[in-house]
Amino acid sequence: ADCVLLDDFFVMPENHMRRSWSQQLGPVLLVSIEGHRDFSEGTDLHTWLRDTLDDAGDDVEYIFLLDHYPAWTSGGYATLGEDGSEPRWYVDSLQMREVIVPLLQEHNATAIVVGHNHYYQRSETPDGFTQVLTGTSGSASTPGAVIPAGQNPYAVIGRGGPHYCLFEVTDDGCVMTVKTADGEVIDTKTFT
Repeated sequence: ADCVLLDDFFVMPENHMRRSWSQQLGPVLLVSIEGHRDFSEGTDLHTWLRDTLDDAGDDVEYIFLLDHYPAWTSGGYATLGEDGSEPRWYVDSLQMREVIVPLLQEHNATAIVVGHNHYYQRSETPDGFTQVLTGTSGSASTPGAVIPAGQNPYAVIGRGGPHYCLFEVTDDGCVMTVKTADGEVIDTKTFT
């Protein structure tokens, strides 16, 4: 994330702020953030994110936020400490849950698409918010982390192994199809 050469190899859209950016593709608004940065209320990044969501036009039907860090996960990276606290280095997930997801929900965002853990897992909150955790590009699955009891109360499906997510906007909605490297469909969801 703090790679000096990153900006030399990747061009950011004009509306970027510290490598966080947004871009509208048809009826889809993609917002990508560097979730390890401070997005707390009152910061420039929080203002940028709120303004980006506020400025979404009437033609935006789907809003997906992209980040590295999940709000919820069954992976070992989110293992609670013995006193119930999360490890200090996992503060990025707390920020996602406590700051970013509520802001997205205020703006009727469609979902967050995240990584960090090396497996596929879809989570659905009781109020209908979706998190897609997709993280096996070139790496082995996180051991024993598909859906262990207790860590992620919102997990509805999980699977290890290489996979990819295909999003397609149709007349019926935005359809996500998750496939293995061999083309086997392991999950589908239609966002309306």
